[in-house]
Amino acid sequence: MGAASQALDDLGPLAGGAHACAFFADEEEEYRALLPFTRDCLDCGERCLNFLHPEHRGDRLARLAQDSIATGEALASGQLELRTWQETTLQDDRFDQDRMLARIDELVVRGAGPFPRTRLWANMEWSLSGLPGCEQLVEFESRVNTVLERSNDIAVCVYDVRRYGASMAMDILRTHPLVVVGGNLRTNALYVPSSSFLPEYRQRRGR
Repeated sequence: MGAASQALDDLGPLAGGAHACAFFADEEEEYRALLPFTRDCLDCGERCLNFLHPEHRGDRLARLAQDSIATGEALASGQLELRTWQETTLQDDRFDQDRMLARIDELVVRGAGPFPRTRLWANMEWSLSGLPGCEQLVEFESRVNTVLERSNDIAVCVYDVRRYGASMAMDILRTHPLVVVGGNLRTNALYVPSSSFLPEYRQRRGR
């Protein structure tokens, strides 16, 4: 990303792939930031993909509709797509980072179809489910950069700041080249490339 800061509702000119994290204190803060992100995506003729809790699908559609987004039309055309965690990160009730990296390539990088690029809004609390493999979250977040950097797609990984400890939050920040702050996409000064981060992280974890 060339600019140090860019508004989430004005990403049409953004060139290249983007992998960002966003920490929010509640759903209202999340929607204030990411509804404009979605609206800009659809207005630009791009594809908007969501990974979310299965119980939140109805609420997500209602929130989008309240923001004057024609959800029925967007769903029918494939411009808007909502996929649950069971369809993505937690298939077979477990998380496999290698499988999910391939899924990101399939759904995000190569899945845009007739649209110029994909914007992904991914809720990440599946990682707190306690299911097998969820401890691989940080490694996955670091490795996904190698997939997204080959594309012009935009992925925003959304975390509930109330549910992650300081140490985990810091590791998550260190795996994302960009961070969402106050409705803007900004260069993340804490980011560490995978080639440096993963050896240090695995050594720290005793692996």
